[in-house]
Amino acid sequence: MNTPGLLKTLLNHTYKSTVRTGFIRGGWLIKIFMGFLAVYFLAIFTLLGFYLPQLAVKQASEGETVIQIASQYILYIIITDVIMRFFFQSGGGINLKHYVLQPVYYKRLIHVLLLRSAFNFFNLLLLLFIIPFSVQAVFPEQGITAAIFFTAGMVFLMLFNSFIADYLRRLFAGSLKAALIMILCFAAVFSTVLIEGFALTDISKMILGKLLASPAALLCIVLPAVAYKMNQQYLAQNRYGEMWKVNANTTGFLSRLEWS
Repeated sequence: MNTPGLLKTLLNHTYKSTVRTGFIRGGWLIKIFMGFLAVYFLAIFTLLGFYLPQLAVKQASEGETVIQIASQYILYIIITDVIMRFFFQSGGGINLKHYVLQPVYYKRLIHVLLLRSAFNFFNLLLLLFIIPFSVQAVFPEQGITAAIFFTAGMVFLMLFNSFIADYLRRLFAGSLKAALIMILCFAAVFSTVLIEGFALTDISKMILGKLLASPAALLCIVLPAVAYKMNQQYLAQNRYGEMWKVNANTTGFLSRLEWS
């Protein structure tokens, strides 16, 4: 079975599993509330994508580009995004027991699982900001080439966040210590604004200000490639059925991070 056919089959199986487990039956108040939140965040990020470029253009001083303005906050966005994904991103999974006797290569299953995980709600939210910013701010000021480099660099950073968050979830699933460390990292990042001369905005602008407007932005593809490989190796080393559950006795709010 080729990869597109396998992906289609797995999506079909996922749909049937969702329906048969009673997802569409009962609990409608919670489902409506979650749907409302999804629409709300989609609307917020869409508005940000259209209005922030205008603010960036107005705030840009002489000799300063909109990419340099935006780059001040990219490190904050990257770190916050990884932490939020660690807690809330759904990486999905495959129950190998249903496929081990099928004519499917195990490595192909891993690739399909990882590629499928890239299509998630967090990535959609970021794209609603990245694309309008490139079209409305970068393209008019610096041309189509800079807009393409900026978009590509930001998409590669987005995919890196997606894959590295999945890897951390698999590595530390059910760990309360890992959750506390993530919360402390989140607090530490934003506490830097209180330390004079150590704001991440300056560091972020210095590193990414010119990088994302140049062909060097394409080098960012190395980051998601490395994170993808880390996930691939982890899944390959833990491919046996009894190892796909991190800890059957895990309880608490992080128990949902277990996957199969």
